[in-house]
Amino acid sequence: MAYPPGAEKTARSCLEAYPGLRARAAAWLGMQTKGSVSILLVEDHPRLVSAIGASVPLWAVAVTRGDGLIALRLDRVGSDPAMALEIVLLHEAVHELLNRLGGNRMPAWFEEGLCVTLAGTPYLRMDGSAERRAAAGSLPSFVQLDGAFRRDDPLEAALAYEVGRSAAAFFLGRHGQGALPALVRRLAAGEPFAAAFHATAGESIEEFEQAWRASITPGIPFFLYVILQEMELALLFFGALLVAAGFLRYRIRRRRALEELGADQGA
Repeated sequence: MAYPPGAEKTARSCLEAYPGLRARAAAWLGMQTKGSVSILLVEDHPRLVSAIGASVPLWAVAVTRGDGLIALRLDRVGSDPAMALEIVLLHEAVHELLNRLGGNRMPAWFEEGLCVTLAGTPYLRMDGSAERRAAAGSLPSFVQLDGAFRRDDPLEAALAYEVGRSAAAFFLGRHGQGALPALVRRLAAGEPFAAAFHATAGESIEEFEQAWRASITPGIPFFLYVILQEMELALLFFGALLVAAGFLRYRIRRRRALEELGADQGA
């Protein structure tokens, strides 16, 4: 465990919490807790990049390296780290365990989705963007969203995490909690993810994605979905309708009055 001066309390909390969180993640994944883990606390993003020795997105709170090193940014945890630390460490425990899996890896959308499903996240806002994009017919595919986890755009990353969480939760709800350890075992045995997924779930990734998209796509027109989701927008919309209706009524009455006036003058 390494940390800068003044971070003793946070370091102690990490040491106390991580073994239990790691065991929880291992039981969920159907894995064993093997190998040592090193936790490094750093002050900010530049020091996180230096510690990992690779490019790290600006929004990243923590990163787990393949050799069991977990580096965590103190400036993102906050002054009262108790709850935030548990979320971050549980998230990273999933990565740390899967890094030791051997065999083949999960794609980023699925692995990150599992992390967020188990741990949650207070750092990237999840506000129903996936549903709105699905309603508009503009939601990127799983594969297209994979790159967002490596880029600096926090909004793009938030959408990717939201999609991953939703897809992972849909997988567990559709196939049961036991499907996750079964999938992990197949990956550890060397099966490619697509083959392991099909053998575990009884459907291809493409079929799964199609079913997931159908599950989150509202069955109403996009404009109506947006209006129902945004009360202020709904009030503005109906207010605009009333103004337009009032103006149209005024124009009709004015035209009739002018026509009547013209008829009177002609008489």
